[in-house]
This record gives sequence, C-alpha cells and structure tokens, in this order.
Amino acid sequence: MSRFSCPPFFVVGSVRSGTTMLRQILERHPALVCPEETHLFRWPHPFGTPDFRNVAVGNRTLKRHREIDGIDEDAFDAMLNGSLTRRQLIERYMEAYAARRKPEATRWFEKSPQNVYGIQLIQGLFPEARFLHLVRHPLEVVSSLKVGKVMKVPSIVGAANYWLEAVSTMLSFARGNGAALWQARYEDFTGDPERYLESLFAFLDEPFDNAVTRELVLAPSSHREHGILTDTEIAQTWAVCGELAASFGYACWPSAGARGHAQREGAAPGPERPAPRGETARDAQPDPAAT
Repeated sequence: MSRFSCPPFFVVGSVRSGTTMLRQILERHPALVCPEETHLFRWPHPFGTPDFRNVAVGNRTLKRHREIDGIDEDAFDAMLNGSLTRRQLIERYMEAYAARRKPEATRWFEKSPQNVYGIQLIQGLFPEARFLHLVRHPLEVVSSLKVGKVMKVPSIVGAANYWLEAVSTMLSFARGNGAALWQARYEDFTGDPERYLESLFAFLDEPFDNAVTRELVLAPSSHREHGILTDTEIAQTWAVCGELAASFGYACWPSAGARGHAQREGAAPGPERPAPRGETARDAQPDPAAT
C-alpha cells in the first residue's frame, strides 16, 4: 500500500525561472517530498524501449541525482525492470526516496523544468495531477544561461528558445487545462511570497503549514544592471521571445545607449507593467488574444 494519500503535482516550465526556489520552499511543508530532478518525462522514447533505458540509466546527470537521493544504481535498475509504465517507475522511485529521506510525507511532487516537453504525457498517465508554473522575464533567463553558474547555454538563440518553447507549451496547456494549472510570475511571487503561497496551497487542496513561510525572506534576483547581455543579444532574445513576453507584462530592457542617456538625465528606466496577479492559471495566464 502506498504511503501517499494525495495526488502528486509537477513543477515545470523554463529553466532558470525559480523552480528550484519553489521546490525548496514547498519542501518545508511536512507533508511534501521531492527528490532531485528525474527528467523521466523529458524524452520521447517509449517506456520499455532500449532508447528509454539508455537515457534513464546512462545519463550522467541523472546518475548524480540518484546518488544525491540515496538511490543506488542496482535499486534503480530493479525499479526499472519491475515497472510497466513511466508512472509505475516514478511512483516506485518516490516511495523509495520518501522512505529514506522523509517517511512522514503523504504527498510527492516532482521538479524537472524540462519535463514540460512531456506535460501531455504526464497528464495522460496522472489525470489527477496538478501543475505549477513560474514565468520569469526571458532576458533574466537568457542572462542566467549565458553566465552558466548552474546551467550554461552559449548560444543566445538556444537560450531564448529554452524560454519560448517552455512558456509556449504551458500557455497552450493552460487553454484547455486551466483548472489543473497554477501559474505566477517569478517577480510577483518573490515580491509577495506569502500571498502567492496561500493561493498555491489552496489550489493544491493542501492544508497550509506555517513552517513554509517561517523566516522566509525572498527578493527578486535580477541580472538587468550587470551588463551580461550585449545590445545585440538583447535584440536577439526579444526577437525570439518579445511577443509572448509582452503578453505577460514584460518589457524589453533598454539599450546601453538608452541607459546611459537616462543616467545622464538622472532618470531611471520606467517600470514594467505588472501582469494581473491571479491566483490560478485561469486568472494569471496571459490573454490568448495578445499572443
């Protein structure tokens, strides 16, 4: 019999958008447990095929994640061999992980941003699941990927498409599955975490626990003033992401020349228009007519 009494949820979206921050906050809740990223829904190979096994078993990052989780390779191989579907595999993994790290947990969740590529499959296998999505300014995401402290993407076009493909997929998903999706902008969440966490736990039908917000201090992290992106790179990013980003209330950063002029005139760049601060995807998603 499973130790888990509530349906799971998945944190998905663009990399470098605050998903790790959200995972760490949610793990403060005594009922919730989440391992390192599994990426089990990222690749299109059908479960049970050699291609799926080669990725699941041989990927160095995933092997390192299992090591962190305390799941040795023999145990994982046994889970893989004994499962008939991805659902069975991830449920067995979560049972084993929770038994080792948080036996009191009653609900698991998974945080692999790139599992966004398999969101329809996740929903098909877990029709009861819910999904959490943080959207961050694409220029912040691309700046972070260029710096590469956690994940480095040398190509600006490639980095921009990490954002575009993930956010486009989530927008499409939201149009038909709004009741299963909670969505917020990273900048709004970090500016008022208590409000957003209250709405998030209400969405999950999970009793709120004060441990989640106790001594929690968040502030939006920004690369904007660090000059990481050149004017050409800003323009490239905006050519890829600008139309969709604007529907979330994001504005393009000014060029170096414009910033210099503003500083000489003693004026700071104007504030971005905030997106509506809805509580679920039905309220917080951008207007489809604007995309």
